[in-house]
Amino acid sequence: AIRRQRQMCKETGYRLIYALYLSDCRQTERQLAQELGISQSAVHKRKKKILKNLKFLVIKFEKSSQQESERGT
Repeated sequence: AIRRQRQMCKETGYRLIYALYLSDCRQTERQLAQELGISQSAVHKRKKKILKNLKFLVIKFEKSSQQESERGT
């Protein structure tokens, strides 16, 4: 049950970021909130959390890539 819930969160997070930033027909937070049946503030909070996690992952990846290139030199 927990795995299913976690997967749903990942899919919703991807859909949210895709709709707000990547889609050819970008949506506003308000439009997306109406489509998902939640408040605009809930969309905003989810967006901020997802972007914070993405930033963490990018920084972590950059650091590991940098360490690997230093070892190779």
